[in-house]
Amino acid sequence: MKKSRIPLFVVLSLGLLYSCQREADYNLHIGETLVIPLSEGYGNIWEWENQDEKGVITMTSHIHTISYTSEPVLNPDSITLCDKEFLVDYCFTAQKKGFVNVRMVYAKNREPEFQRRINFSIRVVE
Repeated sequence: MKKSRIPLFVVLSLGLLYSCQREADYNLHIGETLVIPLSEGYGNIWEWENQDEKGVITMTSHIHTISYTSEPVLNPDSITLCDKEFLVDYCFTAQKKGFVNVRMVYAKNREPEFQRRINFSIRVVE
């Protein structure tokens, strides 16, 4: 009985093609918007760290809710007391077909122990 052999480059090529179709955290169609609410306050904001990938999606933000803490908190960025915290809607709108990893950072210009990060991926289909 003759054994069938598949050339190694065919197997490697198929594996490479399969790995290029990675899963996304969110799937959008062109024109759809993903809204992610994030809390901000005390002089710090969330920033889209890798905006160079924004050809696939664009981002806008809107203040959704303002809440006041029970006691004013010292704002570490100044010598003022801050008693406001904001819930901001970050809206990611699909512009063209593609895949993007979004990296958001909170308190970007602060020491690492004050920073927070979130990462997620978006696949845009037609």
